[in-house]
Amino acid sequence: MSLHAENGAEHDLPAHPTPRAYLIASHPRSGSSLLARALWDTGRAGRPWEYFGAVHIAQFHARWRLPHAPAPNPAWWDRAVRALRRRLGHRAPTAGERLGLERWTQEAVRDYVERLVAHRTTENGVFGVKAHHEQVDVLFFRKGLDPAGVLPDLRVVWIERRDRVRQAVSLVRARASSRWSADQAGRDEAPYRREAIDDALADIQRWDDAWAPWLASRPPVLRLTYEDLTSDWVGTLSKTFDALDLSPPARWPEPGQRKQSDHISEAWVQRYRAG
Repeated sequence: MSLHAENGAEHDLPAHPTPRAYLIASHPRSGSSLLARALWDTGRAGRPWEYFGAVHIAQFHARWRLPHAPAPNPAWWDRAVRALRRRLGHRAPTAGERLGLERWTQEAVRDYVERLVAHRTTENGVFGVKAHHEQVDVLFFRKGLDPAGVLPDLRVVWIERRDRVRQAVSLVRARASSRWSADQAGRDEAPYRREAIDDALADIQRWDDAWAPWLASRPPVLRLTYEDLTSDWVGTLSKTFDALDLSPPARWPEPGQRKQSDHISEAWVQRYRAG
């Protein structure tokens, strides 16, 4: 398991007071990483990253040796889980379940979040994190915790993708190749399968439904779309800063991630829509 660069000690910050936090609520291939990287690069919005993902938790645990948390055991990995899901046709264990996060107590979760806040808060007192529902469910909801009760003055930024077919195609290709960003190496891709896109669309709807009750109970929620972010980059970042009550930077960062969509993605989208 290679270390994600963002989890290294070189990205830690001196401890600062944290009067507020925000969570980018999302699901895969919705633009959340693109948004998080942009907010990180402003230097004024914390260092938001996927800190509640099982792999990231395992890597921070290896760095910090959290006293109240059982050490994660990354014995299973995504290839085996995808194979299991395809073979059995029903829900396979999540990454959090495979790595033993079910054994973490409320105290362990609070210890981990406190350590994150201490190391990843910018000097203006802002901490950010991005998360998918499955991650928040394993780490918080199943333990009787609400992120709003653990993170201070929590605000929520919800990002989704209006074009669900394009999102589903992106998800299918990422799952098949294990390339979740343009700079990752991966495997050869699987051929076009309409059923795989159907399954991805069903997953996206399931994730939406899972997030909905908590989002409805957690105002204020800023709602963004991937399409708005990519078509009005500065305007969308400015709107996000306004919602978080942050002063804008002197200059907005350029997009920090390359698009992965290409002619293959476009061909799959058109083929799917043609029926």
